[in-house]
Amino acid sequence: MQTDWSGRGFGQVRSFTGAAWPGLLAPEDTVIWKRPDDLAASLTTELADGATERAFVVSNRLALELFRVGLRTEAEDVCRRQIAFARGLLQHSPTPGLLVLGLQGAVNLIRMHGYTSDPAFALDALSQLERVADGKPAEIMGVPVPTRLSTGTGLAMSRVRGFARSNRILETAKILFRRGEQDLASSECRRLCRKWPTAAATGPFHAHEVLCLLGVPWPEPNDFATAAPVLQRIALLRGAAGERSTARARATAASLFESRVAPEPGHGAAARFLAALGDLLYTCRLPEAGAVSFREAHRMARPVDPNLANSMVRRWRDHATDHEVLPPLLDVPAARPEQLLSISDLLAARFDGSRRPTGPDDRPESCREEKP
Repeated sequence: MQTDWSGRGFGQVRSFTGAAWPGLLAPEDTVIWKRPDDLAASLTTELADGATERAFVVSNRLALELFRVGLRTEAEDVCRRQIAFARGLLQHSPTPGLLVLGLQGAVNLIRMHGYTSDPAFALDALSQLERVADGKPAEIMGVPVPTRLSTGTGLAMSRVRGFARSNRILETAKILFRRGEQDLASSECRRLCRKWPTAAATGPFHAHEVLCLLGVPWPEPNDFATAAPVLQRIALLRGAAGERSTARARATAASLFESRVAPEPGHGAAARFLAALGDLLYTCRLPEAGAVSFREAHRMARPVDPNLANSMVRRWRDHATDHEVLPPLLDVPAARPEQLLSISDLLAARFDGSRRPTGPDDRPESCREEKP
């Protein structure tokens, strides 16, 4: 499932071309949908176990859910409490593990600004995140990355820089894609692909996919032959969708269909790819294959992202001549604001500073042995 911080109803989200449905296909972490009562119960239980890491996990999901139901101010407040708490922890124990916890809240704030109201502000914050990826000191949305940490060596700091690099690529591509900023997307995604060409093999693949959507070649030393298979398939699909030759587009679509792999339900990225492939197959007048592709995509998406599954049904309906064969729309109740606000109050109490560590033995367990 594509993590959705688009803020439905808070700003227009435009794609570069109609072929971009259902959004970027590059894989990313899955956020599994839960019914409101189940979501509230799981967040409350996780918060009650007392572990610092769990509190940060809850805050990340809670901010997303608040944002989705239109409570942006409250969502930002969760992120800022998370960041303030992380700052307090970092003062006692400036470790890479704690730094990542704080940067998660910063990235969430970047998403809120970038996907809706203030993309310039978000892109400026992402430039600071790039400094972290480059091993330089920075401050991102109130999270300080001092020289001592930024220049640190070892596996832990390598992971921090990897986190910064991945989010710099992913969020830059997604923000510019969603905002329809074609010229800036072309220049920035080319720059990032040139700077980090290994992303074509290891991910994230979002910048490369945006260039495919724009019809812009990947810069050297990026090469299709050495790209990850999943990126190769995305590039072929995006290229076929923009292909002027119907015969070539049809041949590519048929080849992608024959070589497809249908994972078990729950694979959101594969579901999006198969849905986009189904759309292309119908466009190329291969309706039988298109129906199979849509059906497999719907089966995969249904357990983890019913909203995406419903979007597939609606798109499929535009193509199918027999609507009786289509799956029914799923009931997808939205999270209730009062439940989320109640959890937000619990989280505020957890992050109010009363339980901040005062010595080495009070640090989160996963951070006690890390060296900057």
